[in-house]
Amino acid sequence: DIPAELQTVSAAANKAGKTLQYQVDWMTYHNSWFRVFEALYHLLLMIRFFIAFRTQPRLGVVISTLEASLIDVVHFLMVVLPMFAAYAVSGCFIFGRRIEGF
Repeated sequence: DIPAELQTVSAAANKAGKTLQYQVDWMTYHNSWFRVFEALYHLLLMIRFFIAFRTQPRLGVVISTLEASLIDVVHFLMVVLPMFAAYAVSGCFIFGRRIEGF
């Protein structure tokens, strides 16, 4: 239980509250960077698997096909991703205030 004299003091004015708030901020900041590095690591693993697939003849055909169509896929993504982002933002504007979980 929290002592009665500390229950009326805000967390910002309490030394223990300030320390706890600093530690939570620090953990939140580093957790977000950990997620970014974890996502980059998974992309690196995917690239390493594609490099390993090149040694297999049948999988090498798939990799060669992906390499040949890379420019077309990039151009397709340049059109689709902004359109998807526009729909997502529109959905937030339209349904953001009406639906609690949105």
